[in-house]
Amino acid sequence: TGSNGQIGRTAAAFLKSHSIDFRSFSSEELDISNAMQVKSLVESLSPSFILNAAAWTDVDQAEIEIKKSSAINAIGPKNLALSARNIGAKFIHISSDYVFSGGDNLPISELATPAPINHYGKTKAEGDLNVNLAYPEGSFILRTSWLYSQFGKNFVKTILRKAITSDGDIFVVEDQVGQPTSASDFINKMYELISCKPPTGVYNITNAGSTSWYGFAREILRLGGLDEERVKPIKSESLKTLALRPKYSVLSYSKLKDIGLEPMQEWTQS
Repeated sequence: TGSNGQIGRTAAAFLKSHSIDFRSFSSEELDISNAMQVKSLVESLSPSFILNAAAWTDVDQAEIEIKKSSAINAIGPKNLALSARNIGAKFIHISSDYVFSGGDNLPISELATPAPINHYGKTKAEGDLNVNLAYPEGSFILRTSWLYSQFGKNFVKTILRKAITSDGDIFVVEDQVGQPTSASDFINKMYELISCKPPTGVYNITNAGSTSWYGFAREILRLGGLDEERVKPIKSESLKTLALRPKYSVLSYSKLKDIGLEPMQEWTQS
């Protein structure tokens, strides 16, 4: 599901390159909040795995369109998990670092209790809970953060576009810290994880290391052969966004290590 998103499109490219048979569906083709539609499609296809990459990802707009974002992020995953359980398929659900408050300065373990500070985070946390309640024995909840790819809208493209189309300063927040994650690296690690048939449950999958949005923006310009000194640091409060953002949402990789998998490469390498 979510075939037009960054994870969906990256996953499709990966599956094609590995000659793995799959079907992908956009939100126009499948409304995951419609339980009967999901049940009918899953039963007709009878897949071995279901990857839910569908999500409402506009954090600020989620504060306005509360019902719609909840339907996609909280109800949809439950419908897919139940349908996966009915046919005995494994279910893979993509979650987010925004399920946490970001109030501490230590990497957040898979066992930490979600404490979201915005509606988007609440819907993602509710979706995780619904999956765990519906189908714990067959579901993988994979939390990631700050995704970018060649597809769709993302921070890398936004910063490059600003740098190329204007010649002024580029103001970026310096007091939010996380892990920029390559969607391609994420899908490769997801495949490696699922292939080793680990215990079901929550796993954090992000590129290693951490930085602020400000540090990320500087590195984007540097790698683009542009002047990173144009990037100027600002505080979150000056942006006046509708939704609060976690100040520190770095995820730990303890469970990957526990099952013998190496963490992903550093974000700067990706």
